[in-house]
Amino acid sequence: MRAPDGPILITGGSGFVGGRLTRALLRAWPQAGIAWFSREAAAGNPLEAPPAPLSVMVGDLCSPDAIDGVVKALQPRLVLHLAAQSSVAD
Repeated sequence: MRAPDGPILITGGSGFVGGRLTRALLRAWPQAGIAWFSREAAAGNPLEAPPAPLSVMVGDLCSPDAIDGVVKALQPRLVLHLAAQSSVAD
C-alpha cells in the first residue's frame, strides 16, 4: 500500500491497538501526519506516552456535528476506525 497523500485520522487511537498502529504508521509514513479523534484533549495510550508528531482532535464520536467538524478541519485521506466500548457491562 502506498502512503496516503494527506493526514490519517484514527478513532480509538489511544487504545491498545491504536497506540501501536499509530507508531507503525509514523514509522512507515512519517510525512502523512496522524490525528486521533478523542473525547479528551489529554488522550494518551495508557501503556505508553503518545508518539510525536501527533494531533488530537477532540469531540464526541456519537455527534454528527463533531465528526463533520473534524473531517472538514483535517480533510483526512485515510480514516481508521478503532473506537469501541471495551466493557461488556457498559
